Amino acid sequence: MSPNQSPREVYAQSSDIRSRSYLEYRGDMKKKAIAELEILEWFEGMLGERHGVGKVKVEKSGGDRHLWFTRSARTISGEPDFTAWIDGRAHKFEFQYSERDDLPFFDFKVSKVGEKPPRRPRVPHEDREFLYIIKPIAGFAILSPRWIMKNGEERSVAAWGSRPAFRVPAEKFMSEFRRDGKLEETLRVIEKKNQLLEAQGRFLEDESVALSGELQKIVDEEKSFTIIPGTLDGFYRACFMMSGIGKYPENHSMWIVYGASLYSDDMDSREFAKLVYALDFLFGGTAALERNVLDALISVMQKCSRRIERMQEQNLQTCPDISPRKEAVNFLFAVNLYEDILQEMIHLYDVKQFASIRKIFQSVKDLDALREKTG
Repeated sequence: MSPNQSPREVYAQSSDIRSRSYLEYRGDMKKKAIAELEILEWFEGMLGERHGVGKVKVEKSGGDRHLWFTRSARTISGEPDFTAWIDGRAHKFEFQYSERDDLPFFDFKVSKVGEKPPRRPRVPHEDREFLYIIKPIAGFAILSPRWIMKNGEERSVAAWGSRPAFRVPAEKFMSEFRRDGKLEETLRVIEKKNQLLEAQGRFLEDESVALSGELQKIVDEEKSFTIIPGTLDGFYRACFMMSGIGKYPENHSMWIVYGASLYSDDMDSREFAKLVYALDFLFGGTAALERNVLDALISVMQKCSRRIERMQEQNLQTCPDISPRKEAVNFLFAVNLYEDILQEMIHLYDVKQFASIRKIFQSVKDLDALREKTG
């Protein structure tokens, strides 16, 4: 990745942007992040009981420890997902999570299980264990790489593009699991948040349909387009079109400052979603922010934070012409991107005005109410 390339440009080089948008890619990455972040508290308690100690601290590690998903090649690493501090010593854990308990085999990436010296057999890692959770049975197991190599076989996996994996037969694998009642509630929260993540994507689906005609002409016929972004709607449409063709305005800084100025306390949920979408698009394509631009972004994000609070206090009723279901989808879409921007600002610019987002959809006060509205 070139220092001047944006995350979207890196993504576009290896993907068909017309068939799978960058936001869809982020959504897929975020599903695993939801599970990782929600599981932390339960994992700390379970390890404390398992080792007979009081307090155990577990932290996200690896290349995406500060963000929900890997933004660039510079953040990719081979580190395990979790670091647990037990009696002052660091213990590394890989994390895997299965939605099914009826698979004939359970697969592990070979590089995570062991390393292969030149002209020698693969050797299991000794510096880590695997935490594996199977959702349907609310069960978990702690497995060593040595156990996986002993009980599995290195074979190619068609679902992984015929890449090799250690495949452990279900009859051996399932015998290692035990159920945990405390884990069940955590898994319920994960399921709720996955449903909200799926629901928020409807905003972009609807907008893509509404603007598909214009975008198709630009993509297929390589036609130019002109939108004067003098209003929030025009500004948003310009950003949407540029995102669709993988382009950015020449003056990112000016666009971000101008976009920040379009915030209004009177905007309805759809307008709010449009604004946050535009800010996320522009911020994600910027290699570095000047101080005045960062200040403008901090200011508008503080306003967005208060807006998110007020919208929930008002039961997401921002406009009589918007249905409750649409209000909820618009709100979730905005919150989803708001938290992304915020976490990246904190990570990249050491912004002190906000507390870190510890969990995805942390800004949502009532998961069940929103699930009912979007169902």
